[in-house]
Amino acid sequence: MDRFNFQRSADRDLSQLADELETMVRQGKGALARRALSQIDRSRISRPLRARFANLFRRTGQPEISLGL
Repeated sequence: MDRFNFQRSADRDLSQLADELETMVRQGKGALARRALSQIDRSRISRPLRARFANLFRRTGQPEISLGL
């Protein structure tokens, strides 16, 4: 049960991060978003969030990483 709660908490944190990165991209701060994305441990991105992060990687000029998610 604790592991499940931790996973949901991590998903919420990553979901919030994805929201912030989306805002950065929309504001034209793609380079800043790209740097933030490069610091994420991609193995921690859960399956439900992979498409969202893949889209962010693609939009910040990192299509090869987006295909690997």
